[in-house]
Amino acid sequence: MRSVAAAYHIGVSPATIERVMRDGSLPYRMVGDARVIAAEDLEKWFLSLPVQHGKLPGRGIHKK
Repeated sequence: MRSVAAAYHIGVSPATIERVMRDGSLPYRMVGDARVIAAEDLEKWFLSLPVQHGKLPGRGIHKK
C-alpha cells in the first residue's frame, strides 16, 4: 500500500509513515516510481512499537 493508505490504516499522519520509511524503520519496495509498503511489514513495524498504558504526560486540562 502507498504511504497515505498505510497511515490511514494505523491512524497516523502520512508524514509519520514517510519519516519512518526514510529513517529505515519501515521497509518498502519500489514498484515503478512508487514506494509501496507490504501489509506484513506495516503490521510488523506497528507491533514493534511499545504498548503504553495510562495518562500521557502533558495532556489534558491539568498540564504540569
